Amino acid sequence: GVQTCALPISQVYWNSRLQGEHARLVESFSPSDVVVDAFAGVGPFAVPAGKKGCGVLASDLNPASAASLADNAKSNKVRFCSAFATSSN
Repeated sequence: GVQTCALPISQVYWNSRLQGEHARLVESFSPSDVVVDAFAGVGPFAVPAGKKGCGVLASDLNPASAASLADNAKSNKVRFCSAFATSSN
């Protein structure tokens, strides 16, 4: 399915050149897999993996990225994605 992704471009990192790699990795996941994404950003792995049915734990040091990830998971109706900001301290 089509994934929508909202992001505050001035506050988060996004590289559209990685879309093929994201798709290739998500294709290799099984719905019964649990995916841990320690550098999740706005969710280019986490959201599609969650849409596929995987359980997802996703975090990012950037609170704006973690907030966008949570919003993107919700807007894409991903049920099994836990998004949170981590601290560098």
